[in-house]
Amino acid sequence: MFERYRDLVLEAGWREVKSWPYTYDCFDNGVRIPPFARRLYWSLGDRTAEFNDPFKSEGPDSFFHWLNESVEKEKDPQRSITRLWYEVYQQRADLQRAYPDVFGVHRAGFLTWILNSGRYEHAIDPCFVLNDKKESAEELPSKASPVATRPASEHSEPSEGRAKEPALQFGVNVAGYVSSEKGMGEAVRSDIRYLQAANIPFVVNELADKHGSENTEKAIARFSQENPYQVNLIHVNADQTAIFAQEKNGYFRDRYNVGYWTWELSSFPPEWQDSFRY
Repeated sequence: MFERYRDLVLEAGWREVKSWPYTYDCFDNGVRIPPFARRLYWSLGDRTAEFNDPFKSEGPDSFFHWLNESVEKEKDPQRSITRLWYEVYQQRADLQRAYPDVFGVHRAGFLTWILNSGRYEHAIDPCFVLNDKKESAEELPSKASPVATRPASEHSEPSEGRAKEPALQFGVNVAGYVSSEKGMGEAVRSDIRYLQAANIPFVVNELADKHGSENTEKAIARFSQENPYQVNLIHVNADQTAIFAQEKNGYFRDRYNVGYWTWELSSFPPEWQDSFRY
C-alpha cells in the first residue's frame, strides 16, 4: 500500500512541487504569518468570521491589524503589548517566570526582550515589533537581559540587586543512568553519541540505577561530579525528578534545564506536574 502511494505521488509530480513555497505562508502584503498568529486565530472559534479574509492586511477590520492592536488587558496605549506578543507570552512559561507583572513593573523588560531577542527567536516581521505606539529600541530601558540568554534561578526569580554572575560556557551536562542496560540507559548513551558527533562540549554525570538494573554497560567510562556548562540534559523521569533535585542540590540553578522524560501512557500523569518547576 505504501509503495503504491509513493508511486502515485511521484507520478503526480512530487519532485517538482516539493520545492514550491507554501501558498498560504504570508499575508497579502508579503509579511510571513507567525505560527503564534495561526494558533491565536484558531483559538477565536466563530469570532474568525469578523475578519472575513484572514490573509487581508489592509483596513481596521483585518486580522493583520487586529494582531497589532493592544491586548485588552493593556492600560497604557503608548507602551502597548499587542495581541500577537501577548500570545507569545502566554505560550512561554519562561517569559511568564521572568516577567510575571508584564503590564506593570516588568513591562519594560518584556518589551526590551521583544526588541533584542524575541523577534529573532520567532522570526517575526518588524511590522509586528515596532509601530507608532511603541518606543524605539533606544528609548526602552535595557536593564533586562533576553530570556533566552538569562540563566534561571532554581526556585525563585533573582532580586533586582543581585549581582550578575559570570556567563557559563556553552555545552551540555548530561545526567542519567549511563551504565544501565535498560532503555533509559540507552537513551542517555544515544544523546552522548549525538553530542560527540556534533562536537558539542559535554560532561557526563553518572547516576546509579537502583531499580533492578545490573549497571553493566561500559560504553561510557569518563564521568564528572560537576555540571560546568550552560545546559543540563537530565535523563531522569518526571516521577524521580524531585529525588534527583534533593540529591543534586543546586544542580538546576543558573542552567537551562531539559528533562528527558518517558512514559508509556496516553497522557501525562497529573501527579507529576510539579516536576516542571525544576
